Amino acid sequence: MMNNRDHVAAFTAVQRRSEESMNRVPGFKPPPPGGFPGGQRQPLQQVQNIRAEQKVIKKEDIPRQANSAPKEVKQVEVECVAPYDEHKWVSIGKEKDGMKPQDVQYAQALKPPYHLASFLKMAGNSTKGISATDKNTMVFVVMQGEVTVVLNTSQFVVSRGDSFFVPPHNTYNILNMKAREAELFLVQYKYEGSLLKPESGC
Repeated sequence: MMNNRDHVAAFTAVQRRSEESMNRVPGFKPPPPGGFPGGQRQPLQQVQNIRAEQKVIKKEDIPRQANSAPKEVKQVEVECVAPYDEHKWVSIGKEKDGMKPQDVQYAQALKPPYHLASFLKMAGNSTKGISATDKNTMVFVVMQGEVTVVLNTSQFVVSRGDSFFVPPHNTYNILNMKAREAELFLVQYKYEGSLLKPESGC
């Protein structure tokens, strides 16, 4: 049976081995006799030293591009909105086709670079007349009614919500064979490059 002296000797030996193990840990400092005031396990001075060693990132330290000046923005004034009620309708009906001028009407809406957006109205039992696209691509959307499209030797019928396009260097005609008025929206795009062979790139 161990007496008090044996208990003290055993406790001292355990404490010594614990201190020797902690002394091998980098940066560890043993506590002063009696421990740290307030039961703290790390000296206040050591905490302050650690905080002092932390690098404070300043705004000047943030890397930036050498040329961070904003680029000059050029504004180009173009017509971006064309209210439908403000369209100027032009009568284009051809008398040689048996039409009155007002039977076929055309209104230009928007004219972005290389494009032209416009509207076409056709009275009942009317024809637009044969037209050539040249270098233009014509894209049509039927907004109202039903029309018959003649594209070279092809013929098809389109109605409200349908769309079709006419490639460059083609002839076409649009006929309204119904009694009610028809209206179409069209976008015209003019391509200035060659359509026969690909252009050489840089």
